[in-house]
Amino acid sequence: MMRYNLFIKEFKVIKMDVQDRISSRVMKSAEEARGANRRKTRNLGNNAVRNFSGNNNELWYPGGEKAFLHNYLYQSSLYKDISVWFTSLVSKKETIKSLQKSGEKLKVKTMKIIPMHQGNKVTRIVAWQF
Repeated sequence: MMRYNLFIKEFKVIKMDVQDRISSRVMKSAEEARGANRRKTRNLGNNAVRNFSGNNNELWYPGGEKAFLHNYLYQSSLYKDISVWFTSLVSKKETIKSLQKSGEKLKVKTMKIIPMHQGNKVTRIVAWQF
């Protein structure tokens, strides 16, 4: 089954298969992204095999995750008639409360937070609809 989904970061509507998944960890700056990459490489050791190679503009966003998500939430409100659900992966739990407050101001009907546990790492998926 195919449906249209909106991926605001690229500022365009793309056609996606329902089973496709898009995720990213949003950094505040290129330097933060490089530091995270160095830590990951050091922690994995010398035998690490890289499984992701993104462009710099895909690895960080000015203002970090919180700014990206608030911008995405606002922009999704402009396209509420095109897509039913909007989703994003959220790393920092502190971002959730401010996102919920912004959602109320933008008249979000439903916002769901789905926690994911992967070993010691806890992330969450946030999904909303207008």
